[in-house]
Amino acid sequence: MAHYSLPPVEDMTLREWNMCTSTLEDTVSFCQSVKLISYWPTAPCSNGHNNWYMGKCSKIIDGYHWRCRVKECRLTRSIRDGTFFANSKLEIQQVLDLMFYWSQGIDTHDFLRRHCKFASESTIVDWKNFLRDICAEHFLRHPGIIGGVGNVAEIDENAWTKRKYNRGRVVGNQWVFGGIDRDTRECVAVTVDQRDARTLLPVIQQYVLPAQMTNDSKTNYIPNESSSKMGLMSIIDIPYDDYWL
Repeated sequence: MAHYSLPPVEDMTLREWNMCTSTLEDTVSFCQSVKLISYWPTAPCSNGHNNWYMGKCSKIIDGYHWRCRVKECRLTRSIRDGTFFANSKLEIQQVLDLMFYWSQGIDTHDFLRRHCKFASESTIVDWKNFLRDICAEHFLRHPGIIGGVGNVAEIDENAWTKRKYNRGRVVGNQWVFGGIDRDTRECVAVTVDQRDARTLLPVIQQYVLPAQMTNDSKTNYIPNESSSKMGLMSIIDIPYDDYWL
């Protein structure tokens, strides 16, 4: 199976993306290049052999599976085992296309039904929620630094809810401070117990760089008249006068 260098996914045109997933072979090769599928399994087969190769199989949805090279064994394993795709019944191409279109903001349901061939509206909703959850989890684990001289950072606090098995009734509620840098597109998300100034100001000072610093400035967390209608707050002071919460 051929492997080739790729431009960053975020810089790809639609034409370049379609070339990555035009065939099953291209799709698997792309997944391996971005580490969504391994080049070979690390775990041995049930007979203790660890000598795999990827073989074609027209009877399965992915078109390929892992095969044990040992002649007396010949056990097989799905290329999805232990991967992002393991529990999905969709074609890998469908999942990849959905992820790409969603990340590019071209993810209306009509567009996804047509180009990803989704038959169920609930499938689109569930996957888009799942992708948002993945992004949220990433930024909670790896909050970035936003703002700074010349940059505008938007910040807000929201109640995030969690649904049982990713659907159905709400089983949890967590307040999260979040923000995005308009210029760098860096994001930050931090869980907080309270929404008051005593809780939020240290978080803001840790993750939002000031536009300019003064030795005697004191930041106040107070409602802003122009933004209170939208449930927003603002940081009023010289270091944070460009940042909105």
